[in-house]
Amino acid sequence: MYVNDPQPVAGPDPLLGDLFAEYADAHDATAEAVRLAALRMPVPADIKGLENPIQQMRTAGVAAPLAIQKITLPEQNADGTRCFVHFEPVPGARQYDIWASPYEDGTGALRLGKDWKSPGLQIRGLRPSQDIYLFAVYTDADGQPSKPSPPFKIHLDDFFAMK
Repeated sequence: MYVNDPQPVAGPDPLLGDLFAEYADAHDATAEAVRLAALRMPVPADIKGLENPIQQMRTAGVAAPLAIQKITLPEQNADGTRCFVHFEPVPGARQYDIWASPYEDGTGALRLGKDWKSPGLQIRGLRPSQDIYLFAVYTDADGQPSKPSPPFKIHLDDFFAMK
């Protein structure tokens, strides 16, 4: 290191001298402190209070589901929070909605694309580096909702370097 800039090393790997750890008090150096620092909350097995709108749409939907074909990233600001969703348009469809959920069954899904008139528009508000499942639904010419599409798994990375 030169000040705060890493520099290439000439020759063999550098060796570090003696390392010392300093603690605020003696208790911080005990095995009990290490055990407490390693404690983590268990992941809940049953998610209470989190609705599943996708399951509700499967039950209430009348029209046949469509299928999401692909997503594309924006040409600018591809920060992992947005993408374009592509699917085959349904003849006579009035509008399309895109739902996103962190769960494959649709639990906790949020509508990120609302009242689209055509496919290929952008959704925003996603989380980079996380698996997300997208669902597409439409309203037909008679005002009947469709069943949701099969889950379309995405995993967006943050490629936007200008931060």
